[in-house]
Amino acid sequence: MIQRADNPWYEVRLTEGRQNQIRMMFKHFGRLVEKLRRVRIGFLELGALRPGQVRHLTPAEVTRFRKLLKMEEA
Repeated sequence: MIQRADNPWYEVRLTEGRQNQIRMMFKHFGRLVEKLRRVRIGFLELGALRPGQVRHLTPAEVTRFRKLLKMEEA
């Protein structure tokens, strides 16, 4: 738990997630998930991007994603 309060904050790390997986996991323990915030996708930190905002990937990020995809194909 990150923050104790009436509405506590939790940090959850998944290596591969499915649709609504976090909500279902918390429901199993009798907890309601009101909000989710994605902070990272793989190695890519989202930083200050707001919902709906986009940014271009750097050439280094594109190269890294391509390497990851090649590893998955093997």
